[in-house]
Amino acid sequence: MKHKIVYFIVYLFTRLIALLPLRLGVMVGSLLGDLAYWMDSKHRQRAMEHLQRAFGHEKNPQQLNQIARDSYKNMGRSLVESIYLPNLTASAMQRWVAVDGLSHYIEAHHQKKGVIILTAHFGNWEIIPKLLWSYGHCIHATVRPLDNPYLDQMVQDWRRKNGMGVLNKRTDVHRILKLLREGESVGFLMDQNTVIQDAVFVDFFGHPAATNKGLAILALRSGAPVIPIFMVREQLGHRMIIEKPIQIVRSGGNQENILKTTALFTQTIESFVARYPAEWFWVHRRWKTQRGQGPQPTTHPVGMGKDNEF
Repeated sequence: MKHKIVYFIVYLFTRLIALLPLRLGVMVGSLLGDLAYWMDSKHRQRAMEHLQRAFGHEKNPQQLNQIARDSYKNMGRSLVESIYLPNLTASAMQRWVAVDGLSHYIEAHHQKKGVIILTAHFGNWEIIPKLLWSYGHCIHATVRPLDNPYLDQMVQDWRRKNGMGVLNKRTDVHRILKLLREGESVGFLMDQNTVIQDAVFVDFFGHPAATNKGLAILALRSGAPVIPIFMVREQLGHRMIIEKPIQIVRSGGNQENILKTTALFTQTIESFVARYPAEWFWVHRRWKTQRGQGPQPTTHPVGMGKDNEF
């Protein structure tokens, strides 16, 4: 019953927001994010602790507070924008979102090895599949099912309408490999803490962070090019930045290659967070897992981990 009540409230909210023009709806999302910033003291404090860890040596408390507040606003805007996405046409998407580096993705796609898209909980990442769809490219993405089955069904329906193939990160590992062998594109978010069984520790803003090693194993095993794609919010829309493939070097044993590759992916994410800090999800406990907690990790690709979802 609780799940049904929450679903009804969310459904009613989405229907009301959808009655507004997109620009006005985004303004409402910004206000909701600002309201959450002031009301959610627990997560606001967590965000400040993480910002202090990442930028305390170069930014003052006022600057860090502003980044945290802007991050909340971005979350509110992104939530509202996701309501509109399924009904936006290809031409509307291309007017709303500028693209830098589309040729990098197209060239990688033409290699016929499949494409691994590396991104993060950064900007409005839900736009990426819809925008690539508008240019004629369907991508698949790994997701973690929501705990509320009614909300989960609603969100998955939205994602499919956005031209995205939905994969379960825990059960579809072999299907992911098959899709890459068939030349398809698969997207992953790789910026969150993971349990120690699935992790290697690499630096994120100078501090060891438990990072899922599954994507490194997948990239090394498949040989598919890894293309970083990140969304950056602009005054009247967004910009999707597509970078050249990450150059993966196999220079040691299996464990060493996994560690180096995971570090490369994490450095790429960190570079975007450093440039656009308000775009990232600072309330997440990125450094939660510490060395020595539980059994040591293995190198078997049993899954993509808890948090590597689109």
